[in-house]
Order: sequence, then structure tokens, then C-alpha cells
Amino acid sequence: MIDEYQDNLSKTLNFLQQQLSRAAVDSRHELHHVYLATVGAEYPEVRTVILRAVDWEKNSLSFHTDLRSKKYSELFQNLRASILGYSHKKKFQIRLRGQIILNHKNEAAKKSWQRLSVSSRRCYLAASPGTYLPEAGNGLSELHNSVDLQIPATETGFDHFVSVTLIIQEIEWLLLDRQGHRRALFKFNEGQESPEDRTWLCP
Repeated sequence: MIDEYQDNLSKTLNFLQQQLSRAAVDSRHELHHVYLATVGAEYPEVRTVILRAVDWEKNSLSFHTDLRSKKYSELFQNLRASILGYSHKKKFQIRLRGQIILNHKNEAAKKSWQRLSVSSRRCYLAASPGTYLPEAGNGLSELHNSVDLQIPATETGFDHFVSVTLIIQEIEWLLLDRQGHRRALFKFNEGQESPEDRTWLCP
């Protein structure tokens, strides 16, 4: 059955914004983990990232990465990226394309860092992402691997921490429904909250 929002562009956009806002604060939401596509040196690259925040006044979303990672290098070389999410329950795909802002050791990065738990900060204390290890492990020292690790001991991880903002320029939605698929495209100008263009597309 086609819901009312699925045949109304304004209501479709509102629904998608609500879903992404919820996903940013609910780790159980299907869109909490999304897929980031970047331009690699030899191949297109796709990775899972965690949706950390959404700001619809700035029409942006954010996730985190490590300054030492290939992901960061690829974003630094090409400040454009795509994000893909899929809801198995509601049978829709959402693609977001836009311009990247890399926040390292600035106020935006500090605010994001301060919200992180010890377990999340621990990731930035390990060896550089992709480093070869002699055996299975997480790349952490014995100190940083301790279950008793406290916040003060994690502060050096901030040197490697990057908060990444995607200024959304396009949102593309695809609904899979037995009664008729739906597909729509919303284009934004300079991160404005309201799209400058919205249209239906053939699924």
C-alpha cells in the first residue's frame, strides 16, 4: 500500500529528514550505519560510517574518521562524496551527495570529540588504520586496551580525530513497492534547508 507521503514530494522530503534525524541519535535505527563512497587512487571506495549528527538548518550531516586513514586522504584530495542508506523495513534507498568539510583540531572537532564515549575515543589511540599486524588484534597498546581506561587517558587520540561534515547538495530516494516503485530527486543550493529543485524520476 502506498502511503500518502510517498506520492507527495514535500511530505517525502519531510519523511526522509525525520528518518535521518532519528538515525543520528538511535543506534538501532537502520540508517545509523550508512555507506560512504569516495574516489580512490585505483578504485572507487565504499565504507560503512556511523551517522553522528544531522543539522537541517545547514542541510548537513556528520560522521567521524581518523586523520591517518585512506578515507581521510581520499576526502582531502576530493571534497565530494556520496552516502547511501537502505531501510529493509520500509523498503527504501536514500542517496545523499555533497561537499565535504574536514574538521580537525577546530571548534567543530572539539565539540564532537567531547561527546564521544571512552570506547569510541579508544579507536583513535590504536595504530594507524590499515597497519599490518603480526597477529589478530585491535592495534591498541596494553594501556589503551584496558577495561579501566578513563577519559583523561584518551585525550591524545584527539590528534587523530576528524569530524566530517557533508553539506547535502542532492537527496535521491527510491522506494520499492509491489504496487509501484517511486523515485524522487531533491537538489539544494549552498546548503539551504529548502530544495531549489525537486522532481519525480522514473524508478
